[in-house]
Amino acid sequence: MTRVPPLALLALLACSEGPTGPVPPSAWGGDHVGLILTVGGGDVEFDCAAGRLDQPVVLREGRFGVAGLFYPGVGGPIGVDSTRPRPARYEGVVTGQRMKLVVRLLDTNETLGPFTLERGRSPYVIKCL
Repeated sequence: MTRVPPLALLALLACSEGPTGPVPPSAWGGDHVGLILTVGGGDVEFDCAAGRLDQPVVLREGRFGVAGLFYPGVGGPIGVDSTRPRPARYEGVVTGQRMKLVVRLLDTNETLGPFTLERGRSPYVIKCL
């Protein structure tokens, strides 16, 4: 059996920022965002847009990154191409019951967020008119 010196053990523990493993199906809410996680991915609702996570959210030291789609919303009349889905990457950090979420639109490298969500909180989303 190999012994790890106490200082080395403390350094290893400090490197671990958070939990590892799949996030169970759950509802998360925050200002301008709501997220419903499922076994296979999830659905996101924003003030004037929506999104889809195409993969399960699995934490690695509290962090995740999954592929998905972003559906821009528009107020008023809807044009033919105005709601075409855009490829996106949903990235975040989970600490306890809180999540920080950022959406990166892959076709333009535009970043949306960060959004702060809490597990079990109702989202506060303002829909477009």
